[in-house]
Amino acid sequence: MFSLEVQNLSACYGKDLVVSDVSFSLSQGEMLAVIGPNGSGKSTLLKAILGFKTPTAGSVLINGLPPQKAIKQFKGDIAYLPQQHQINNLLPLTAYDIVAQGFKARKSWGQSLNSEEKDKILHALEKVQLVDFKEELFSHLSGGQRQRILLALALANQPKLLFLDEPTNALDYASIESIYQILDKLRSQQVGILIISHDISTIVSTSDKIAVLMQKMHYYGIPSQLPEDIIHHVFGSHIKIIPNDPNCKECSLDHHS
Repeated sequence: MFSLEVQNLSACYGKDLVVSDVSFSLSQGEMLAVIGPNGSGKSTLLKAILGFKTPTAGSVLINGLPPQKAIKQFKGDIAYLPQQHQINNLLPLTAYDIVAQGFKARKSWGQSLNSEEKDKILHALEKVQLVDFKEELFSHLSGGQRQRILLALALANQPKLLFLDEPTNALDYASIESIYQILDKLRSQQVGILIISHDISTIVSTSDKIAVLMQKMHYYGIPSQLPEDIIHHVFGSHIKIIPNDPNCKECSLDHHS
């Protein structure tokens, strides 16, 4: 079973220490949310986990290997959806074309997709409920649909671990709900999911574990046991915890960090 182990990790942004002594774990079939306000070190943490940034201390093991070795050895088993995509909307790329990039990037110039890869592309589009839009231009899709297509790109190789950096940023509530429904289904299919977010409105009620980050780890555990004083300390005293379910704490939807 694939797993992620982060032990006493510290990392810098430039010369400034922005992540200090952070530890947590993630296994297949779990969803871990790392939350914190903007500038709290979340994206720096994710870059260190994926090997894009060298930690100043501590260790990261993905299935027992350091990030660079794990990504090289396991390839499609590890997927990452960054916060910003680099797709030029002036290019006449369809939804299918975007997802196909997950396979074409590894091929020689002019080499065609095989039947198995084509099936995986369609399967990924089915997972995000957009297979009927496969011939639509990416630039013509709504913001929520574009994000689901990019998620399909991350899912094309059927990963065991999925890393997401602010996947619902700037989306409307209906699109956010759709993304989380997809993630919940992936979790039931034994995909391990680490999601970075600054918005706790939905995340605490959809994750198995939650990590509250503001340079250091202020809380790591079950969302329903997240103390209200930690939320106030990290996000501000204006945050309201809505006690609509004794097993779930959820931030009011009008909060924006």
